[in-house]
Amino acid sequence: MKQTKRSGASLFLIELLLGLLVFAVAAAICIRIFAGAYQISSQTTALSHAVTIARNTAEAVRAGHEAPQAGYDAQGMPTDGDAAYRVTLSETPCSDGLAEVQVAVTDAAGSELYRVTAVKGEGEP
Repeated sequence: MKQTKRSGASLFLIELLLGLLVFAVAAAICIRIFAGAYQISSQTTALSHAVTIARNTAEAVRAGHEAPQAGYDAQGMPTDGDAAYRVTLSETPCSDGLAEVQVAVTDAAGSELYRVTAVKGEGEP
C-alpha cells in the first residue's frame, strides 16, 4: 500500500476562505453601523437647526418684533426659494393682556421637528 502525501495547499485555501468570510461579515457590520450613524447625525443636525430657528423666532415675538411665517434653507438661513424648514405661528389670547404664541418648525415633508411657546403682550405686534 502506498501512502500519498497530501498537499497543504487545500488546507491553506480553506483557511484563506474562512478569513475572507470573517472579514466580509465584519465589513458588512461596520457599513451598517456607519450608515446608521450618518442617519442619526442628519436627524440631529435637522433638530439643531429647528431648535435654533424656533428659539430665534420666539425671542423676536417676545421682543415685540414682527416674526412672519418664513422658510429656511438646509443651513437654517432665511430663504424665499425652496425651504428645508418652515415656521408657523399660532397665537392664543390669554388673561392679563398677554398672548401665547406657539412657534412650530416643520421640515420640507411637513412633519413637525420642534415647537416652543412664547408669551407676548397684547399691544405688541
